Amino acid sequence: MLNLAIFGGLLIGASRFRLRSGTLWWAFLTVYPVARFLVEMTRVNPQVALGLTQAQFISVPLFLTGVAGLGYTLLRRALAVRPGDADPAAVEGADKP
Repeated sequence: MLNLAIFGGLLIGASRFRLRSGTLWWAFLTVYPVARFLVEMTRVNPQVALGLTQAQFISVPLFLTGVAGLGYTLLRRALAVRPGDADPAAVEGADKP
């Protein structure tokens, strides 16, 4: 049920916002490990170290990778120069009559 909720949330988010290529993937890679980490708290699996299960240990780097990828994608989008936003003085030959 939790995975279905994640799917629905990402589907609604993708339809409401115009997401660039890769943003949906990074969003999934950020949300899913959190859900998996929480589910592992209710399961009876052997603890590997520090009171965490193997799935919880895997969830932590996946979450950090997702946050880094999502941050990179959003930052790249924010820094992207749109064709209409170019500075006329910076265009080659614009200073010539």
